[in-house]
Amino acid sequence: MNLMLRRGLALASLFALAACGAPAIVDDAAPSDARASDALADATAFDGGSDAAISGDDAALDSAQPDVATLDAPADGSDATVDARADAALDARADATVDARADATVDARADASLDARADAALDARADSGVFVPPPSCMYVNVNDLVVQCSGRPRLVNNFNVVPPDPMCPAYWQVGSSPPATTAQQAALNAGCTTACVWRFSMSVTRIYCGVRSGYDVLEGTPATCPRLYNFPEGYFASVEEHDAMFPCRDR
Repeated sequence: MNLMLRRGLALASLFALAACGAPAIVDDAAPSDARASDALADATAFDGGSDAAISGDDAALDSAQPDVATLDAPADGSDATVDARADAALDARADATVDARADATVDARADASLDARADAALDARADSGVFVPPPSCMYVNVNDLVVQCSGRPRLVNNFNVVPPDPMCPAYWQVGSSPPATTAQQAALNAGCTTACVWRFSMSVTRIYCGVRSGYDVLEGTPATCPRLYNFPEGYFASVEEHDAMFPCRDR
């Protein structure tokens, strides 16, 4: 009885103290251990999750970033392509330059060969004093000079192609005598002298004996050579000489 009474008083005292705000002694050992276990578990779970997340992020970063070899491969390929194109362009330019130079050389040699042949032909003909006109050249009478042949004036005809062509050189000829590359040689081929050479200077038109007519005036070279007057009737030393020989019938 006494024991039960004491236990009852003790419990009543405890309840009274609890009601008055006194601190209660509670055994927290078990809950603390539980909480520590829970915290450790949570920490472990957090660490595991963090590590997994970090590992996942690293994997994502690794997958997002291209491999160095992958980056180098296109760059190296691009460099190779650029180098190949540059080499091809240089080769093309070099080939074009070589072809242009070769063409220019061929053209220059061809021109030089033609010029040399023309010069050689001219020299050979000049040395012989006789010119043989190429049959393929269409010559026309483009100019005339006058020289003295056996005491009388004669024309030295000049023949050329129009337009001039180095493969068809001009030549001179007196009548049917052998042609030559110079007027002097042509005159010599015809047995004429070149002490005086006359060139046509001007033409004059007049009314003579009631008829329109005219004549040409020729200047001599050198200056000591007198003028000549070319009428339809021939060469005369003056107009008066011509008129005296061919007077009007009504005079």
